[in-house]
Formats: sequence, structure tokens, C-alpha cells
Amino acid sequence: SGCMDNQKSADAGSQLYNAGGAMTAAFIVVLHKNPSPTYEQLIELMTKHLKQQGFKQIPQLTASQRFNAKDKIFSLEGGIDSNKNEVIGRVLRKRYKEKKSIFRKLRQGRKKFG
Repeated sequence: SGCMDNQKSADAGSQLYNAGGAMTAAFIVVLHKNPSPTYEQLIELMTKHLKQQGFKQIPQLTASQRFNAKDKIFSLEGGIDSNKNEVIGRVLRKRYKEKKSIFRKLRQGRKKFG
């Protein structure tokens, strides 16, 4: 993601191409200088580049599986790891009762009188 959930991603350009997002520009510049960073290095270098360019956004990494970001090399061409999750699919946890809202009460009232 180009930034944290409470931030906005900025538009920018770079010497390598004309327009795009600030994070995309940082991604391209970082990989151009260091083509085989670990995931941790990639995020750290992108964050550093964004700060140097005057952007406040902080790139985020999200994955569906756990992995060691300090050791795993980032690659656009590398193989895909097989799924190592113990459970595949959505895991339902404790259900909560729906809170009665004023809108729900109004809808129920319409059914009675409409």
C-alpha cells in the first residue's frame, strides 16, 4: 500500500518516468539502485526515499501469509511460495448481536403501519 490507512497517497514523478504515485516512484528508484533487496530493506529504503522527497506517507506491506521480511528477497520474477496457512478460507469467530439502531426501529415501524 502507498501509505498507512490514516494517510493519503501523494502523486509524484521521478527521473525514470513522468507521472505516478509517490510510492510507485520510490519503488522504481529503490529497485533501480538495489535490484535484490529483502522485503524489509525495500520498505525501509522506500520510506527513506519518500522522506527525502518531502512526502509524509509511510509504505505498508500486507501479505496473506507470514514470512520473514528480514531474510526473504523481494523479486518480481521469483517463484511463488505454496500456501502455508493452517486454515484456508475465512475463519468465523465470535458473532455479536446486531445493535438496534434508530433506522432499524423506523423500518420496523413502517412495516407495522405501512
